[in-house]
Amino acid sequence: LIAAADPTNKDYKRFTMSEGKETNRQFLVETAYIAQAMLRAPNVFWEPLTPEQRANILKLFDTVRPLVPVENNWLLFASIVEAARWKFYGDYDKARLEYGVNK
Repeated sequence: LIAAADPTNKDYKRFTMSEGKETNRQFLVETAYIAQAMLRAPNVFWEPLTPEQRANILKLFDTVRPLVPVENNWLLFASIVEAARWKFYGDYDKARLEYGVNK
């Protein structure tokens, strides 16, 4: 988790907008799995993080915000990232969170 969100680490999740549409959407899925783990076990995946590591997670969440999920269960991937933003940072896109849940 720490390595995946740290842009200076060799294991950083290097997905960029120029890699292709499908790769970008996969990045949304993978980021949602990270968000889900943090939501389900915050004492393990959130509390031990340093302020710098928490900032890196927020940047990871920011990276997927421009991605538009396809109209299927992937809508929930965007919603879960927003739910984690809400819980851990107090900042979220209400429409993005609710759209997937309401669909």
